[in-house]
Amino acid sequence: MRALSSIEIRRCRPLLGTFVEITARGRDEKLLARGIEAGFDAIARVNRLMSFHDPLSDVSRMNRKAFPKGVSVHPWTWQVMRAAKRFAEESHGAFDIAVAPLLTKWNYLPDRCYRFSPTSTSRDIFLRHHHEVFFAAT
Repeated sequence: MRALSSIEIRRCRPLLGTFVEITARGRDEKLLARGIEAGFDAIARVNRLMSFHDPLSDVSRMNRKAFPKGVSVHPWTWQVMRAAKRFAEESHGAFDIAVAPLLTKWNYLPDRCYRFSPTSTSRDIFLRHHHEVFFAAT
């Protein structure tokens, strides 16, 4: 009896401001294609939730409203914020998610007229219960 050979499927799409490539290997082409589509769907969801460019994203809502009241965000966004704060702490500030003011100033991000404080850091971001994010300063 001959063993089924493995196949590889590779797909690429523009997402997250770059090209995202997903490769899947296995024996069932339809199953691999469904897995790749599920992967692209998840990445597109992250893009919708966390895009600086999308005015409806959690990131844009946080930049507009997390100071002075706080904003409820999707659990995925909250988890990314928690990881980013941990990275900032562990890197002694070398990695800091509060870099948007500089990126906007240098024209790497569009000017959305958010009220950023040039001295804000990830220490000014507070993660509350129920996936709420609060900025102590803007």
